[in-house]
Amino acid sequence: MLRCNWLFALLIPLSVASVPSHAAPPLEQLLPDTTQGVVVFPHLAETIRAWEKTQYIRLANDPALRPFVRDIERQLMDAKTFLGMLGVTWDDVKLIASSPAAIAQIQLPNQQLATLALVDTRGKANELKVLLAKIGMHVKAQRGDIQSKQLAQAAVARFEIPAKGKEKPVALFELVKDDLLIVADHEEAVPLLLERWTKGPMSLENLKNYQRILKRVAFPDSKTPDLLWYMDAAQLVPAGPTSNPAAKKSKDPLTILQEEGFTGLKALGGAIRLDDGPWEMHVRAAIYAPPPFEKAMKMMNYPNRPRTAFAPPPWVPKDVNNFTSFSWGMRDVLDSVGIVSDRITGKPGDFAAVLKTYKDDPQGPRIDIQKEVIGQLSGQVCVFADCPEPVPAHGDRTLIALAARDERKLAQAMDQLLDGEDDVKSRKFQGRTIWEITAKPQKTPEGKTIQLPKMALAVANGHLLFANHVLLVERVMLKGVPVEPLATAPDYVRMQQELDKLGENEMSFGLFARPGEDLRGTYELARRNGLDKVNTMYGQLLHQLLLDPANPRQAMNLNTTSLPKYEEIRHYLQPFGAIVVTRPDGWDMTGITLKPATPAKIP
Repeated sequence: MLRCNWLFALLIPLSVASVPSHAAPPLEQLLPDTTQGVVVFPHLAETIRAWEKTQYIRLANDPALRPFVRDIERQLMDAKTFLGMLGVTWDDVKLIASSPAAIAQIQLPNQQLATLALVDTRGKANELKVLLAKIGMHVKAQRGDIQSKQLAQAAVARFEIPAKGKEKPVALFELVKDDLLIVADHEEAVPLLLERWTKGPMSLENLKNYQRILKRVAFPDSKTPDLLWYMDAAQLVPAGPTSNPAAKKSKDPLTILQEEGFTGLKALGGAIRLDDGPWEMHVRAAIYAPPPFEKAMKMMNYPNRPRTAFAPPPWVPKDVNNFTSFSWGMRDVLDSVGIVSDRITGKPGDFAAVLKTYKDDPQGPRIDIQKEVIGQLSGQVCVFADCPEPVPAHGDRTLIALAARDERKLAQAMDQLLDGEDDVKSRKFQGRTIWEITAKPQKTPEGKTIQLPKMALAVANGHLLFANHVLLVERVMLKGVPVEPLATAPDYVRMQQELDKLGENEMSFGLFARPGEDLRGTYELARRNGLDKVNTMYGQLLHQLLLDPANPRQAMNLNTTSLPKYEEIRHYLQPFGAIVVTRPDGWDMTGITLKPATPAKIP
């Protein structure tokens, strides 16, 4: 039997040549209307060529970073991914890349989720034969099993991949039809694709939400993007009430959002072009969220204003890592926060009772928060971060500034509100009050206890300032020290000139980021302590991205202490800017990454 399996592994590529070849249908026609998410490469070979012209590939190929990148590649090959389980490398993908390709997650009729990879290999018949033979040999080398099955009148290879320890073996299904290579992790997924080969049941391309997103993310010049992505937002926030009693008591953020109004988000997606003229990357994205907004989702009110309203205030220093400015209709903020708060506590009306106590209790501050605090905010908000040397234990310092209608009245209201609060101490700094807040220790999902830095509030510079580090508040309040403003920084000015070319006169969000500075804190902390001990936003995001698919609780064991000094690689990371425009049924975003003035040579 073993010898027969070896023979079958060698015969896999011969079966490809025996099937008459025609052009495969569009991939969006083959994917069912139960597709939850998909990434499409309209022309994979061209996408790869564009990618290899960017600074990102130069970064990955930098000799100082190659050992770390090779470590990631090695662990990905050992993980339960399609590439890893089939022994397929990035170089193998490049060899068969021709026309469209896609990776998708679909819901099967039995409600299970299946993952699919589809690669059109037109004109790459010989390369495909070599790859299929390699896959067969790899599976057998892993002591796996290979069988042939008939599914929907098509010959399908079933690979059974042995698992480590007590885990169950993994079955993958592979076939080639009309030069389209299909790999699925569920047998039931294959017939769903094949029955749509000749315009069968409803497909992804028929979904109204998919069509809406495609239309909104299309580039003005109508040129094809290098990458398209789409997600049914119901998979982020499932629609409808739950019948699970345990879920109703859950404090899981997605469950709370599901039940408290965020099912108004229907779909999201985007398009990316690489090496796009003067830009390293050109991104368009859209969120489809038709009105009316209900419950907590009412807080997502971001009106458009003239672009000039989003310029950084003169006291924002030019060396910040990033700067975001947005307009916020804050009328419903307290009600929305109350809905979520009551859901967490399980006590309906609890938040409103607290607000009433603040207002009416003779022993309390006697303040109407809606009128005297929220009512004194104009709705223009900016957020920025810096990262001083040496890098703080928690990475970047972040400050949120909400523009005040009347600074004096707002300062009085905040003093009245915070006076006597536990864990809040006030002190004077250059004639203004700073309220320092000592945060309680937090527990991570892994059970670790971390102490967050001391936070601070102040009313100054015409804004209510809130920062996760008191020294950042002091920095922007400092008087008598000349400040070089961000608005005059050469890279910021250049970015605004490029964004002008997009032709949007009004917007609701503006973003400027310097990845070369933005990632420094996370990078240096990872070098110093290891990625698993980094509590920054980027650190947590990387931790999630590097989780082992076979064991979601276990991340890859990366040796980050061997990374090169950040100064050796930061020049590859160029500024990114974006604008968001609020539409009647959602939001549209356009973003660009600048190219370096002098591109780095490929190592």
